[in-house]
Amino acid sequence: PTPTLSRATAPGARATINAFDRDPWVELKKLHGEVPLMGMPMAGTDVFIEASGAGKVITDVLQSGKAESRLTVVALHEQPVNVSFLWVMMKQMTIRGAMEYPADYNDAIELLTRWDLSPMITHRFPLDRIDEAIEVATDPNAGGKVMVDIDTEVN
Repeated sequence: PTPTLSRATAPGARATINAFDRDPWVELKKLHGEVPLMGMPMAGTDVFIEASGAGKVITDVLQSGKAESRLTVVALHEQPVNVSFLWVMMKQMTIRGAMEYPADYNDAIELLTRWDLSPMITHRFPLDRIDEAIEVATDPNAGGKVMVDIDTEVN
């Protein structure tokens, strides 16, 4: 995988797909098989998580996902997304939005003790360079996770 995608495989993702290089629906069919729907082959993927903020991903999932699959949207969409409820109803798909801020972060902290997510960190900045950190973090081509260190100086 590309350096960006290897950030996903390093902590444990079994497969990655770069939609700029390969058709994701062809690749999903290779990974999860094909399920026919009215004579059309759909990807056999059960669950989709939309974390990109690109409305086209939602419409593609609704069009190309299999019947009874689930779509969870975790990205913020600043523009309206055209959703075909004909596809949703015909396929009996489930769509769920998720934005959670739990009162107790103990489960998340415990999870971090079991997984080394450091390969996802691509940039570190000291607090006095937070403006630069925000600029990098908002650039979709900049990399993975941007960290701001409060107590230490980082070059």
